[in-house]
Amino acid sequence: MTSRRRGGVGVVVLGATGSVGSAAADVLLEHPDRFHVRGLAAGRKGDRLLDLGRRLKAETIVLVDEEAGRALRPSLKPGDPDLRFGQAALLDLVADSRTDVVLQG
Repeated sequence: MTSRRRGGVGVVVLGATGSVGSAAADVLLEHPDRFHVRGLAAGRKGDRLLDLGRRLKAETIVLVDEEAGRALRPSLKPGDPDLRFGQAALLDLVADSRTDVVLQG
């Protein structure tokens, strides 16, 4: 189950802006050589999710609430994680074959 592509194990964190997701982020930040953050997901806390995505160098961030996702889009800068939103985007993130581990907060 261990992947060595682009920095280690490919991780997705669901509920990334909650307490369990924040604890997972702390571990990921301490071990950037062992983990590659494929994606982070949250319900509607877009600003927190984007900040966390930047700090963890996540490939993708997903907001399940589509309105919150559209509201966050103007905040994106070059080099930021790819923003997706909606239930289908969440399912795509979890099902991606490059994801080795999914943590649910």
